[in-house]
Amino acid sequence: MAYTLQQIFEALGKVENGGSMVADLQTEISKVRSEAANNRISRNKVLDALGLRDGDNVDDSIKNLATTLSVLQQLGGDPQKMGTQMETSFPHMRG
Repeated sequence: MAYTLQQIFEALGKVENGGSMVADLQTEISKVRSEAANNRISRNKVLDALGLRDGDNVDDSIKNLATTLSVLQQLGGDPQKMGTQMETSFPHMRG
């Protein structure tokens, strides 16, 4: 049987110093929930900035972005090298 938090708090409250333990447990749970919320907010800000949050398949979009970044890192981030590779890979995009 899985116990609810309410059931756990009630049982814990009946033992010696249970009230203090319940209060401590509630404080710790609040800290974890707050941390999780902050992490979600931070993650969503990054996804929003990259235009990935509202896509159909966020996981695939992130993988594609990671692949693109890997290629850019391999090229050393040199704009000339990137431009040359783009021209070679996508000749139809030349101006």
